[in-house]
Amino acid sequence: MKLHIDREIQWPVLLGIAFIMVLTFSFSSQASAHGYVSQPESRALLCKQGQNKNCGRIIYEPQSLEAPGNFPAGGPADGKIASANIFFELDAQSRLRWEKVPMKSGDYQFKWKFTAPHVTGSWEYYITRIGWDTNQPLQRADFQKFCTIDGKKQRPPSEVTHTCKVPERTGYHVILAVWNIGDTKNAFYNVIDTEFGGKQVLPTKPETKPEENHGTSDSLTPAPLPDVQPEKPLQPAAKWDEDKVYVEGDRALYAGSLYAAKWWTRGDLPGDSAVWKLLKPANDDVHEWKTRNVYEVGDQVMHEGVLYSAQWWTSGDEPGKSDVWKLLKIINGNVKKWEKQSVYLAGNQVLHENVIYEAKWWTRGDLPGNSAVWTLLKTSGMNAPEWRTANVYVAGDQVMFNGNLYEAKWWTRGNVPSDSAQWKRH
Repeated sequence: MKLHIDREIQWPVLLGIAFIMVLTFSFSSQASAHGYVSQPESRALLCKQGQNKNCGRIIYEPQSLEAPGNFPAGGPADGKIASANIFFELDAQSRLRWEKVPMKSGDYQFKWKFTAPHVTGSWEYYITRIGWDTNQPLQRADFQKFCTIDGKKQRPPSEVTHTCKVPERTGYHVILAVWNIGDTKNAFYNVIDTEFGGKQVLPTKPETKPEENHGTSDSLTPAPLPDVQPEKPLQPAAKWDEDKVYVEGDRALYAGSLYAAKWWTRGDLPGDSAVWKLLKPANDDVHEWKTRNVYEVGDQVMHEGVLYSAQWWTSGDEPGKSDVWKLLKIINGNVKKWEKQSVYLAGNQVLHENVIYEAKWWTRGDLPGNSAVWTLLKTSGMNAPEWRTANVYVAGDQVMFNGNLYEAKWWTRGNVPSDSAQWKRH
């Protein structure tokens, strides 16, 4: 009878213990589903390894920098980005506070290590802007995104490696790696202190205007009235420059569209950032060039079957005969595309890769640009400027270098066109 009673008591107890164990295992699995950047070593990992000192509790759990996601609209508050608003010792920021890992511009591999991976939305990589203040707490405005990897709503393996193209930098910069979780609204934030070498670009200070002298109540002579100046016309907008500082009202051209800055910005891509207001979209309805018309930077015209874009203010300068016009594309209904099987006679013209060629003699199958039978007549590179080391170029920009035409594949600065993967030779 006693044994029967014990069994009746034991079964509910055992079931309760089993239920608690299931909950504990489930909670532990969820709690351990964290991760961190292992290469290059993150600030938190260098704390765990002992190279960074006075780091607090992060030395025990570098994988736990979790906070709300949707950065930069959401996420940790400014000044708390490095700590994810948890391990506050990581938010200390100065030029010499943290150990730095060597970094270089161009293709670079970032490796994540996961203790128990989550379903992943994406990984995003940000870097501090040129001229950021190394001695101030990290803020959203300090960062610009340079790489996004799609997680495809899948659970990654215990380690993943991403290859991203790191922008050109010199000196000390912080890279922010964000792991966006796909089945929750959270994300993991890892900052990486990097050293590119070269001179550190110091932050620029805003110009301060001297205080105006409004006079005093004791003045016997009234202050002179200011001269009324006619309102100056707006200067033509220049092409957007990643390294330039724009303030409220500044205008910039990007991809044929005209934008105005809503507030202070540097490095935020027009059309991909809330800081820019679209003033004038790229004009799809391009008209023929007219002698008396006034054209501003970015205006596009057709002339003799060729599409041009104005590089600055112009009126009366004929496209194709003036440096003010940049040749964008040859659109000539009288010139047909080159075909390998067609026969061409001396004087026949063809269009191949946006270049017009003329046959010197009978030909069939000889590739224009790669055969002596063809003479180059007109190319989109005719008005291309010479390549300059200090200039920033984006995808599609064309330059001349050593007598050859090159086109940028992506963002680049300082990479010699004839000796780098950033450029394509025409």
